[in-house]
Parts: sequence; structure tokens; C-alpha cells
Amino acid sequence: MGGWSIGSGPTRACSTTSDIGSLSVLAMVLRVAFLGFYYGPGGGIARATVNLARGLKRANADVSIFALSMHPQWRSLAEEGGVDVVAPRAGTIGKLDHLRLMYDFDYKLARELDSLLRNSGATFDVYVVSDDAALSFVRFKGDRRLILWTHGEISFLLINSAWARTPARRLASVLFLRVLAEHRRLSKGFDMIIANSRLAKEIAQFTYERVPSGIVYLPVDTEAFRPVEDPSGDYALAVGRPFGEAGEALLARLARKVPLVTVGGLRVPGTRPLGYIQSSKELARIYANAKLVLHADLGEYFGYSVAESLACGTPVVAYNVGGPSEMIESGRNGWLVTTEGEYESVVARVFKEDYEPEVRESARALALRFSIENVTQEFLRILKTNLML
Repeated sequence: MGGWSIGSGPTRACSTTSDIGSLSVLAMVLRVAFLGFYYGPGGGIARATVNLARGLKRANADVSIFALSMHPQWRSLAEEGGVDVVAPRAGTIGKLDHLRLMYDFDYKLARELDSLLRNSGATFDVYVVSDDAALSFVRFKGDRRLILWTHGEISFLLINSAWARTPARRLASVLFLRVLAEHRRLSKGFDMIIANSRLAKEIAQFTYERVPSGIVYLPVDTEAFRPVEDPSGDYALAVGRPFGEAGEALLARLARKVPLVTVGGLRVPGTRPLGYIQSSKELARIYANAKLVLHADLGEYFGYSVAESLACGTPVVAYNVGGPSEMIESGRNGWLVTTEGEYESVVARVFKEDYEPEVRESARALALRFSIENVTQEFLRILKTNLML
């Protein structure tokens, strides 16, 4: 295509709750394909892919998502936003398939994804691999303009205590260096890499030996995730995948002191587990009525649960590392801590003394920088600057 432009100048934080009202539209239609192997239930990467695709569609882009498997939750959300989805399978995948995602050394999954693209007959201006697990697709790049949106080198999962819980998984961890070396080699084939946080950008410089061209945070649907009037504020909430032994032990201790609800894959003694919540409306209601959201992970590149909680006006307690430290201003929209003792002390104090209404207002205001609108505009700015489309 000849070119396109972003219509209304630099991105700025919204002053209202709207994700849509001031979204700049493209002067010409940009065709974008998002690529991944598997977008499963409750996945942050899946939510991020669909939300950015929806934002680009609102900006007058022609957007499709290609995947080998996509959970109906994400297919429905994407198609409601006018995004085409090409995914022959649905539902969840088995444990062996999860290992397969990390070890696509024979390029079987990448070859299947390439066939899916070719059989569609569609061509695009930009192809975005939105999951590091699908790095091997670069072997079938051809003349495609290919971007990696990195959420953290996936080989690091192999040495993460939250993942390596079983003897089989610990045995698989010995392949860490091989996976890292292979992914480092594959990353050289991308035309551009963008990161989902400052931490992800720094890690990419080590793992991929490339400096990402910019940061595109995970977009939050701030229309769906928003405050409620008169929140009950009678429980703490922890959301997401397992945090590892130390994080879950911390949550178990806190559950003996305050009412604690968990959502997602967390299974912590003494809590009220709700499992995976597929409805954004219901999940937002749970966030918005919590007094606090507890994020006990030490290795989070971004932290969707942190951003969504803030969008709902609920402050967050988290360690002063990684993605959460880029979103939380301690004492203003949450609390950043450095030790387990400090973590427990903050939670106990907040439940005893409460906090001013301005904390919820600040949480919402600061979260708007991660709205679909603002993230989409930053993505388009980076494309225009670096690829000169």
C-alpha cells in the first residue's frame, strides 16, 4: 500500500471513561494479521491480542487473527469487535501440547500456521506474532513484514517455580538453554520487535540480543472494566495463574487474616476460589467490589490483573518489581512492597484503617493510559516511525 497516517497528533491519557470517542482513524486501510498457536481460556496474551485487534479495527484497519486453536471466549469477543478469526480448533489443550508450544523445533506448529494463512488467500501489510511461543513461525516468513510483540521469552518458564511443579516438568527444564538459544536465533528474522513493558524490553535485549523498537502495553477494555457505585470492599482478591510456592504461601497466610477470593488458576488454602471467569462483565464486578487486589508474583512482565483492577478503581498491593511497578504509584493507587512482612503489614493496615476515596479515583485515572484507544495509537505510532508504512 502507498501509506497511511495517524490523524490527530500525539496520544494522551483520556480524561473520560471512553475508549472510543477520540480514537484517531487511519487515512488508508492498514491490513494487519495477528498470529499465534494457541489462545486458551483466561490467557492474558489472548486478551491482549483481541483487545489490540479490536482497537485497530476501530481505527479503520482490516484485522484478522490466525491461530491453530482459540477458545470460544476470545473468538466471540474478537468477532463482536468486527475482527475476523481463522482458527480451526477451539477449547483447551493437553499438558503435552503445552510442552509442544515450547519445543517446536521441527516447526510442525509453525508449518501448520503458515498453511492456515496460505489457504485463507488473504495478504496483509503487517503480520504480528503476538505470543513468544510462536517464534518458530519466522521460519516461514517469506516476504511478509513480520513483527514480534514480546511478552517475555518463553524459555524462562522452564526455570520458573510456578511452572516446574512436577518431576516431568523439572526434567524438561534441562532444555532451558537449548530453547533460549533457538529462540535467540529465530528472533533475528523479525523485522521489528516491540515489548509489552519496560521489563520485557530489558529482558529482550538479553534473551534475543535485540533492542525492541518500543513498548506497547497490554490494552485494557476500560469500558468493560470500570468502577461500580458503592463497592462492597469486604474482601481481597487475587487473580491469575499460580504465583509459585512463596507467593501462594503468602496468600495462604493472608487468607487467615482477611477474606480472600481467588480467580483463575490459583488454588490457595483458606480462600474462596471462583475458577476462571469468562464474562468480562462478571470479572469487572468482582474486581470493582474488592477492597484490594493482591498480586504476589515476583516475575510478572506486565500484570493484566493489576491493570484491570486499577481500571475498576481497586488499588493493588504488589512487589516493587516488573510490570506492576510501572503501573502502581505507591500510596496513590496502591502499594509497592519489598518484603513478605511489609506485604502482610500493608494488607492488615488497609483492612483495619481503610483508605480515602481518592485512592480509587487515582487508580481509575492512571489506568486509562492502558486503554484500548491509547495503546492502539502507540502501536500505530511505532509502526509508522519504524517501518515507514
